[in-house]
Amino acid sequence: MGERERRLIEERERIRQGGPPRGHERQRAAGKLFVRDRLRLFFDAVETETGTFARYGDPELAADGVVTGSGTIDGRPVFFIASDYTVKAGSVGIRHAQKFLAAQKAALRARRPIVYLVDSTGARIDEMGGHHVDPGSIGEFYYMHSLLSGAVPQIGVLYGTCFAGTAYTPVFTDLLVMMKDAAMAIASPRMVEVAIGQKVTPEALGGVEVHAKKGGSVHFVAESEEEAAALVRRILSYLPDSSDGRPPSAPPVDPARDPEEIDAILPEDPNRPYDVRHLIEAIVDAESFLEVKAMYAPELVTGFARLGGEVIGIVANQPAVKGGTIFPESADRGRSSSGCATPTTSRSSTSSTRRGSWSGPWSSKMPSSGWGGSSSSPRRARRCRG
Repeated sequence: MGERERRLIEERERIRQGGPPRGHERQRAAGKLFVRDRLRLFFDAVETETGTFARYGDPELAADGVVTGSGTIDGRPVFFIASDYTVKAGSVGIRHAQKFLAAQKAALRARRPIVYLVDSTGARIDEMGGHHVDPGSIGEFYYMHSLLSGAVPQIGVLYGTCFAGTAYTPVFTDLLVMMKDAAMAIASPRMVEVAIGQKVTPEALGGVEVHAKKGGSVHFVAESEEEAAALVRRILSYLPDSSDGRPPSAPPVDPARDPEEIDAILPEDPNRPYDVRHLIEAIVDAESFLEVKAMYAPELVTGFARLGGEVIGIVANQPAVKGGTIFPESADRGRSSSGCATPTTSRSSTSSTRRGSWSGPWSSKMPSSGWGGSSSSPRRARRCRG
């Protein structure tokens, strides 16, 4: 090995250690994993890493605070953009932005899913101030999000507190997982206090209660980083690589409840409530139902499942909550809860359950599912299972 090659390898290994010791101490104090340890939870293997030598020679700015590249999740190629909080709290600098955009463009060209692991406090004012709309800057992130939307799945995981410009990326993703102690908002508590004199905590400004329960911007809440990674793996199991493909199939499994129970689950009295999840359990493959936005607008139940091993989307009124009546929030949940596809209604009825379908980027690839009325009833779905 030559001297130049040795120095290059040593510098690469130094960069892979992340930011300075104080950055690692702050990360540990927050109970969060170092970004490269975090990536190991998601990926079978990281196949490629791009832009490793961005900000080469600056010990404070290893890889400019973001790790980008591609790897495999359950054997499928997936691109990733992962903030490194040990480098200036994951803030976005010039090279950071360029790496972010390069990864987005690579995912679009390859027609593969992309995962965003967001652990950032926003843009670095000294580098990005006044340049948000310049080409190659944060403003272009949002343009790329719009191009990726409907083309390939975009899945986000939000860690820690995320304010200002980087708070947009999580809500631009198709499906967003939020850590239980994370927060996001356009303005930080400090800025709110300066602007209007009100003191507010990050949680009150944009915590789980705000985004998962009241606003509906968050699709899933995770208790731990391990749970978040497992959720992303499961979400991907329902999605195709792109709008050109089909969702992955799985071996068919009998429902968790005997379909013969459907008559007992559905009350004779139409005014008597029941739990629609029991009905779902009697129709879809056992343990295949993944509820989306479970904390938001509980009078509607939405999610992914499998029927005979094939992926379906579910939109079901929940008679056990407010009689399954549709309110503005539940209409919003029904419209956008999947993030990557828009639920609509076909063969709808005025009863408390209805037949639903997923229409949107992958609608032609995902069969209808659901139930409703007397003509499109759960009993009919039971008969279809044989």
